[in-house]
Amino acid sequence: MMKEPTMLEAKKFLSPVFPEWKAFWFNKGPVVKSLKEMVAVLPTVPAAMFAIHVNSSKNDVANWAKDVIGDLDLSNELKKAMTPKAAADIFAKRLKQLDSCLVVIPAAPAKKKK
Repeated sequence: MMKEPTMLEAKKFLSPVFPEWKAFWFNKGPVVKSLKEMVAVLPTVPAAMFAIHVNSSKNDVANWAKDVIGDLDLSNELKKAMTPKAAADIFAKRLKQLDSCLVVIPAAPAKKKK
Protein backbone atom coordinates (compact mmCIF):
# COMPACT_ATOMS: atom_id res chain seq x y z
CA MET A 1 0.00 0.00 0.00
CA MET A 2 1.26 3.45 -0.89
CA LYS A 3 1.52 5.96 1.92
CA GLU A 4 -0.13 9.36 1.69
CA PRO A 5 2.44 11.90 0.45
CA THR A 6 2.74 15.47 1.68
CA MET A 7 1.53 18.28 -0.58
CA LEU A 8 5.14 19.11 -1.49
CA GLU A 9 5.90 15.49 -2.37
CA ALA A 10 2.74 15.31 -4.48
CA LYS A 11 3.75 18.45 -6.41
CA LYS A 12 7.23 17.02 -6.98
CA PHE A 13 5.96 13.60 -8.10
CA LEU A 14 3.41 15.17 -10.48
CA SER A 15 5.87 17.57 -12.13
CA PRO A 16 7.10 16.75 -15.64
CA VAL A 17 10.68 15.52 -15.67
CA PHE A 18 13.43 17.81 -16.83
CA PRO A 19 15.72 17.64 -18.71
CA GLU A 20 14.05 15.57 -21.40
CA TRP A 21 16.66 12.81 -21.31
CA LYS A 22 15.18 11.82 -17.91
CA ALA A 23 11.88 10.93 -19.59
CA PHE A 24 10.90 7.27 -19.94
CA TRP A 25 11.70 6.18 -23.49
CA PHE A 26 9.79 3.09 -24.54
CA ASN A 27 11.83 1.06 -27.04
CA LYS A 28 10.72 2.26 -30.50
CA GLY A 29 7.69 3.82 -28.82
CA PRO A 30 6.42 6.84 -26.92
CA VAL A 31 8.44 9.12 -24.65
CA VAL A 32 6.82 9.79 -21.28
CA LYS A 33 7.68 12.87 -19.21
CA SER A 34 5.22 12.64 -16.30
CA LEU A 35 2.98 10.33 -14.30
CA LYS A 36 -0.07 11.75 -16.09
CA GLU A 37 1.48 10.92 -19.46
CA MET A 38 2.36 7.42 -18.25
CA VAL A 39 -1.28 6.80 -17.27
CA ALA A 40 -2.38 7.91 -20.74
CA VAL A 41 0.30 6.00 -22.67
CA LEU A 42 0.47 2.63 -20.90
CA PRO A 43 -2.87 1.31 -22.22
CA THR A 44 -1.56 1.81 -25.77
CA VAL A 45 1.79 0.06 -25.19
CA PRO A 46 1.87 -3.42 -26.73
CA ALA A 47 2.71 -6.23 -24.30
CA ALA A 48 5.84 -7.13 -26.31
CA MET A 49 7.15 -3.55 -26.05
CA PHE A 50 6.39 -3.46 -22.33
CA ALA A 51 8.20 -6.78 -21.84
CA ILE A 52 11.42 -5.23 -23.14
CA HIS A 53 11.35 -2.94 -20.11
CA VAL A 54 9.61 -5.14 -17.54
CA ASN A 55 10.45 -8.82 -17.24
CA SER A 56 11.83 -11.35 -14.76
CA SER A 57 15.30 -9.77 -14.82
CA LYS A 58 14.48 -6.04 -14.71
CA ASN A 59 11.79 -3.44 -14.21
CA ASP A 60 12.72 -0.19 -15.95
CA VAL A 61 9.32 1.34 -15.17
CA ALA A 62 9.71 0.82 -11.39
CA ASN A 63 13.28 2.10 -11.59
CA TRP A 64 12.12 5.26 -13.41
CA ALA A 65 9.47 5.89 -10.75
CA LYS A 66 12.12 5.60 -8.04
CA ASP A 67 15.18 7.18 -9.64
CA VAL A 68 13.60 9.95 -11.74
CA ILE A 69 10.20 10.69 -10.21
CA GLY A 70 11.50 10.00 -6.69
CA ASP A 71 8.44 8.02 -5.58
CA LEU A 72 9.70 4.95 -3.73
CA ASP A 73 6.19 3.79 -2.77
CA LEU A 74 5.06 3.86 -6.40
CA SER A 75 8.22 2.05 -7.43
CA ASN A 76 7.64 -0.73 -4.91
CA GLU A 77 4.08 -1.25 -6.14
CA LEU A 78 5.23 -1.28 -9.78
CA LYS A 79 7.63 -4.14 -9.06
CA LYS A 80 4.53 -6.37 -8.94
CA ALA A 81 3.19 -5.21 -12.33
CA MET A 82 4.14 -7.49 -15.20
CA THR A 83 1.66 -6.20 -17.81
CA PRO A 84 0.93 -2.73 -19.21
CA LYS A 85 -2.59 -2.90 -17.73
CA ALA A 86 -1.34 -3.77 -14.25
CA ALA A 87 1.19 -0.93 -14.38
CA ALA A 88 -1.42 1.50 -15.74
CA ASP A 89 -3.77 0.63 -12.88
CA ILE A 90 -1.04 1.28 -10.30
CA PHE A 91 -0.06 4.57 -11.93
CA ALA A 92 -3.73 5.66 -12.10
CA LYS A 93 -4.29 4.82 -8.43
CA ARG A 94 -1.20 6.79 -7.40
CA LEU A 95 -2.14 9.71 -9.65
CA LYS A 96 -5.55 9.92 -8.00
CA GLN A 97 -3.93 9.83 -4.56
CA LEU A 98 -1.41 12.54 -5.49
CA ASP A 99 -4.10 14.76 -7.02
CA SER A 100 -6.14 14.52 -3.82
CA CYS A 101 -3.14 15.81 -1.84
CA LEU A 102 -3.22 19.03 -3.84
CA VAL A 103 -6.82 19.84 -2.99
CA VAL A 104 -6.78 22.67 -0.48
CA ILE A 105 -9.80 23.03 1.75
CA PRO A 106 -10.30 26.71 2.51
CA ALA A 107 -10.20 27.69 6.15
CA ALA A 108 -13.35 28.99 7.77
CA PRO A 109 -13.42 32.77 8.01
CA ALA A 110 -12.22 34.14 11.31
CA LYS A 111 -14.89 35.36 13.66
CA LYS A 112 -15.02 39.09 14.12
CA LYS A 113 -14.18 40.42 17.54
CA LYS A 114 -16.87 42.51 19.20
